[in-house]
Amino acid sequence: MLAVRRQVDVYELYEGDSGTVDSGDIPIDKTLLSQTELYSPDSTGDDAVKVVTAALREIHVHLPFEVTPAWAARALDRKSAMRIPSPLAPAGRLEKLGINLANAFHALKNNYSQEEWQRTLGYLRLGLGEDIEDVATLADPGGGSISLSLKLKNLDRQIPASQLSDGMLSYLAYVALFRLRATPPALVALDEPDLHLHPRLLMRVLDMFEAMARDFPVLVATHSDRLLDGLSDPARAVVLCELDENRATRLYRPDPNALSKWLERYRGLGDIRGAGHEASVLTRKERA
Repeated sequence: MLAVRRQVDVYELYEGDSGTVDSGDIPIDKTLLSQTELYSPDSTGDDAVKVVTAALREIHVHLPFEVTPAWAARALDRKSAMRIPSPLAPAGRLEKLGINLANAFHALKNNYSQEEWQRTLGYLRLGLGEDIEDVATLADPGGGSISLSLKLKNLDRQIPASQLSDGMLSYLAYVALFRLRATPPALVALDEPDLHLHPRLLMRVLDMFEAMARDFPVLVATHSDRLLDGLSDPARAVVLCELDENRATRLYRPDPNALSKWLERYRGLGDIRGAGHEASVLTRKERA
């Protein structure tokens, strides 16, 4: 599922005395998520709550990756975790902001079969070109840390992460997100994945999202018309979120018949939206 963003207010849900679900200004101690059983895996609480807890723990949320250039990070006294050496540690998945990218590729290269590693390199070459020969995770001279670099064909010197473009580094992170999954997540949610990506790279990333969505739900929040144009089944995948006159969230899906007719003249849903005709297509209302 992919959510097309407009301004949206989000409220925390809770179970009221009537057993119904309401929203608004709710005391924190009234929310189901605040119950002790939700946070303690060894508690003796309700089994249903434990199931919900386990599912919530496996929701992976990803904001745009931290690809701040090294020179800008130094000037602003900030860390650019994807570009600098990081402490060597096990990695079962890519962490938020991509901060364990070097460890993620170290796990992909050393903990999986050579065949699986070649498949990972294949995904890298699809986006970054056939001259990608290898990804190296080199020990830092100071000890205890590793750093990421790319090895290109016909180039002796490896390119360290500190010198990669924002788009290349982001694409490396999406390949790691796609390929490294110690356990299947309950849900993967991504915010603005199109940032820093060339349109061609964005289509490769979208292919990975759709492949992941065959195994578990993938939720993407975006403003990108280019991303919408690349969807294989926009009638099924897209939801428009917007506020009505009462500041309540309303959800709209494309009408399949209307969309099919509009696609005779436009290359995709994003092209339709960019031309200002989304109201003619996104008409199926759903409850928020």
